[in-house]
Amino acid sequence: MSGHPAKPSPLNELCSALPSLPLRLREVGRFVAANDYDATTRSMRDLATVAGADPAAFTRLAKALGYSGWDELRAALTEARRPAQPSPFSGRAKGRRQGPNPEISLVADKLDAEAAGLGRISPGSVAGAAKVMHAARRIWIAGFRSCRSVAELLNYQLRLFRPDAVQLVGCSGPEDLDLGAFRRGDAVLRTGLPHQWRRGPNTCCCSRPLRRRGSSRA
Repeated sequence: MSGHPAKPSPLNELCSALPSLPLRLREVGRFVAANDYDATTRSMRDLATVAGADPAAFTRLAKALGYSGWDELRAALTEARRPAQPSPFSGRAKGRRQGPNPEISLVADKLDAEAAGLGRISPGSVAGAAKVMHAARRIWIAGFRSCRSVAELLNYQLRLFRPDAVQLVGCSGPEDLDLGAFRRGDAVLRTGLPHQWRRGPNTCCCSRPLRRRGSSRA
């Protein structure tokens, strides 16, 4: 076969290069490797603050790996995270529904499912959360695991109106929140499944410091 060998992912390139990097760049590289999602969604300055490093170190790391700068490395990391699409959606969906008017039944079933979900949402809770966010000085949005996409959508929508006041928090669970960044008057918008926010060690370690700092939860 004459096909070209697959290009290694930027994350694999980074991990392979770690042993040969200077000590400080190696620490920054390990941080990026362990937080590759944050590296694609947060600013270089935010990453440097969390990592306790100079922002310029991220640029030096990218150049040490053969990239022109941090933006090019971050773009490569973002592209590597895109799921592979083996075939167009129309090809995957073809033939799944039988009977007359399958397109109409598909839309009808989707609308019925969404209507059933809306019926389980408390209007009072939504109104209360809206009041908290309206009054907040800053809004932090945290979404965990399968609910991360919901947090990303809310982040996009809210930043249309308050671009300087909304921040998407990158983490895998409540215990990973950067509690030191929250201040009095901030609001933390949490998205997740019920079992992820039931009272327990993870929830308590998040809720108590928020209350002490005067931050509100939605």
